[in-house]
Amino acid sequence: MARPTPGKQYTIVTGDNLTKIATIAYGDGTKWPKIYNANQTRLKSGDPNLIFPGEVILIPKLSELKNLEDGDIVEKEGRDKVRMIINDTDIPFQAISIFRTMDTAADGWESSIGWNPGDDENIDAATKPYGYQNASIYIGGKIIINGSLYDVTPTLDNNKRGKNLVGWSFTADAIDSTIKPPYEVSNYTLRQRAKDLIEPFGISIKWSIDDDLKFDKMTASPTDTVFSHLLKYAKQRGVLISSTKTGDLEFLRANTGGESVGTIEEGEQGFLEYTAKFEGRKRFNAYKAIGQSPGSNSKFEIAKDDSVPKSRMKTFNNPDTTKGDLKSAAEWERSKQLADALTIPFNATGFYAPNDELFQENTIITVKSPVLSIKKGFNFLIKRVNYTLENGGRSTKLSLVPPQVYTGEQIPDIFI
Repeated sequence: MARPTPGKQYTIVTGDNLTKIATIAYGDGTKWPKIYNANQTRLKSGDPNLIFPGEVILIPKLSELKNLEDGDIVEKEGRDKVRMIINDTDIPFQAISIFRTMDTAADGWESSIGWNPGDDENIDAATKPYGYQNASIYIGGKIIINGSLYDVTPTLDNNKRGKNLVGWSFTADAIDSTIKPPYEVSNYTLRQRAKDLIEPFGISIKWSIDDDLKFDKMTASPTDTVFSHLLKYAKQRGVLISSTKTGDLEFLRANTGGESVGTIEEGEQGFLEYTAKFEGRKRFNAYKAIGQSPGSNSKFEIAKDDSVPKSRMKTFNNPDTTKGDLKSAAEWERSKQLADALTIPFNATGFYAPNDELFQENTIITVKSPVLSIKKGFNFLIKRVNYTLENGGRSTKLSLVPPQVYTGEQIPDIFI
């Protein structure tokens, strides 16, 4: 049987774990994180405690260990370098767009590459349709998305061949797949239910909240997806479901009290556009959650938005809730509607915030802009980031929302 040897590939066998492999390879089991970090594009689960027989990993040479930081790869070309690695192959591309959000369970990317069949058999294999190859995106050596290649579109235009590629984090499988029995459980916490449903995908769960409350009953229909089922109950607790950069599923709350990463001020260099559309019809002054089918004995709760000076009500059904959960569901619907209505787009040059760190979702940034009627400045929450590299130019599109939409606090009158 082959032994794990520095500088060579090793096939995981039953009974292996990373500590054991590091002990054999280096004589030091504490070096297991270095093996894990060197193989994040190879290990499907993204969880160092969850490796599978048959997976092939590379054991780094001892001289390379000092260069592998947690979650990163060695990057010599600089902090603006974008790399797309599919099936262990570094794929050159013509353009790429990468997006991450704080309130969806999957993040993704799309790119276009030049390609001629047979020119490079590694690229042919890496971009084969329906191969679901492991794929990772890095910026400046930092992992941004870890997942799979899902969509492949070959193109031929004026004798120029190429492919358009679309990849998603591993969590996309939980979004697309329907739920398996049991369809009803009692006295379960959200964490217990998520563990039962998510772990069969080989996806780990990062639990960043304190919530041990149990639901009296959690039900699903056979046509519900895993994600839609979990989201129904997460929103009753005011919990967001997101994807980590390494492709795990994360349950979290909005980072509403974080420190600002800097100020975007109108007239400063580096910000391309100042435009927004404030849609009054997307907002209501009352959100009514009904706990069962409408009728005279229906339970309901109402969440108010007093900053809307008109009588506008949105009513929705939200079954399988206690009275307290029903109130949370109404407040969550208000938050979602406010987040949709009050999202402001911002286009910045480059990938980096004023604090010289990558723009990231679920962080705070300050905006001052008379043209947007935000003269005094306001701390917004970054809801989504979209990094784009095209024709040599780098830009980031930010989607900003007032953090109060996630706290239930009254939205301040920032438009003055």
